[in-house]
Amino acid sequence: MRLIALALIALLGCDDETAAIGPLDAQISDAATPDAATSDAAVAGARLIHVGDGADPRAPDGSRERPYPDAAAAFATARVGDVVFLLAGDHAAIDALPAGVELLGAGPDTTRLAGPLTLAAPDAKVGGFTLHGGHLRIASPAKVTDLRVDAAPTPALIVDAAASVRQVMIVDPLGDAPAVQATAALEWTGGGVMNAPGAAIEAVGADLTLTDLDLRDLGAFGIFADGGRHLIRGLR
Repeated sequence: MRLIALALIALLGCDDETAAIGPLDAQISDAATPDAATSDAAVAGARLIHVGDGADPRAPDGSRERPYPDAAAAFATARVGDVVFLLAGDHAAIDALPAGVELLGAGPDTTRLAGPLTLAAPDAKVGGFTLHGGHLRIASPAKVTDLRVDAAPTPALIVDAAASVRQVMIVDPLGDAPAVQATAALEWTGGGVMNAPGAAIEAVGADLTLTDLDLRDLGAFGIFADGGRHLIRGLR
């Protein structure tokens, strides 16, 4: 059964200054969200260090023709401002993303990274891949764009630090806990949660700005927010 999250929002513990957006006064936007496809052009001007699934480990140099065989090898040569670019294929899990290094993939439909992934370095930027089988934890302010998290134990997305999230889809999370848990400010535009056994989003003491999200086939409520400020519009 498709659950329309807009009709299932629960907002608790709001003080007098809280902008609580409920079912009757939520703003509905029909504006389409632009695609966030990742490509080399999207990171023009940055030094790209390529990582290839099954790449020859002998004498890689990080070029598209001679990529590193795994992200760890690429990180070892990366400097602040570089972009580690995951080519299409399956990639092993990453222990940590170095500070100042962006992690991009060729697109969620073609590039898969084993989870979990924790973003602990300040101002991390990731996107353009599917994170499979493990959660994404945002432990320091971060930007996440054009990303899919699938088959991850719930919560599949954990927001413990301010996050700007765009075109992120949580698909087929495993477990009855909410697919997304936020204790810090979350600004999320485009994407959503699909096929979740439990609820979609639970926020405690966190500011929420949610725009044009698709919440469907849920086993429980769409959004639960306790405290914080909330602007919610264009939910489907």
